[in-house]
Amino acid sequence: MIPNSPKNPICRKLNFDSPIAGSSRGSTSSESEFEADSNFPNWFCEGVDIDAKVSRLRETLIRAGESKAQPVEDPKSKFRTEYRRILSARDIVNDAIQLQKKEVEWLRNGIEMAVFDNETLVQRRRCVEHAVRQVKEKLSRLDSSVGIQLYTQKAVKSVLQLREDEYMPDDADANLNLPDEYQKYNNLSKLCDTALKSYDVVKKRNEEMQKELIALRNRQRKHQEAMRNLIGKADQRRVDEASEIFQNVPLENLRELAEKLKARKK
Repeated sequence: MIPNSPKNPICRKLNFDSPIAGSSRGSTSSESEFEADSNFPNWFCEGVDIDAKVSRLRETLIRAGESKAQPVEDPKSKFRTEYRRILSARDIVNDAIQLQKKEVEWLRNGIEMAVFDNETLVQRRRCVEHAVRQVKEKLSRLDSSVGIQLYTQKAVKSVLQLREDEYMPDDADANLNLPDEYQKYNNLSKLCDTALKSYDVVKKRNEEMQKELIALRNRQRKHQEAMRNLIGKADQRRVDEASEIFQNVPLENLRELAEKLKARKK
């Protein structure tokens, strides 16, 4: 121990954050304040100067020929080396902390981009839903118009059938005596008949395609449920997590991912 006495002043507390001489972090007037201090304490044991006693014993052994003179190693130089190692380790830790902060910033930016992509997908979905509603309204109006034309065609046919005897005499030149109104409604009736037939075909095809899509969706759902039953619960959780992730991924990114997977398989 170092006794606290006027001869042996109190040892100063070392501050490892202060720069040393020759360091890129800065320099001081002396290499180290506590090393250049003339009052830097020596080691004493029960009032005996250990350093002086060791030096005298070494000199006695050298004079007696029992020991060879060894180059004296300056303990301060060794301490400086260790101190520089500590500073280097601290610099490495600080650099690692800075890299960690950059990674955190990158993750934050990635989260913000993902949130922005999610909001963009929500806006696109709303636009698509609005467009689908408009198409449904147009189809309903078209269906109403076709129904009105159908009833108009039936009314025109009924009127023509009631007055057919007046417009159809028995002579050979009967068609020449028909009024223009009859020809106009006759052409209109044929046009409506053709349009209604084509509309019925299109409507029937749409209904068949809708039924096929519903059946295909049901088959896919059953297939997915069967595949889920074949795997374990852990795999099911991973599949659910992957499904949630891919739902928020833009379609372009999914296409790029599929192309990369195909390229790897090749």
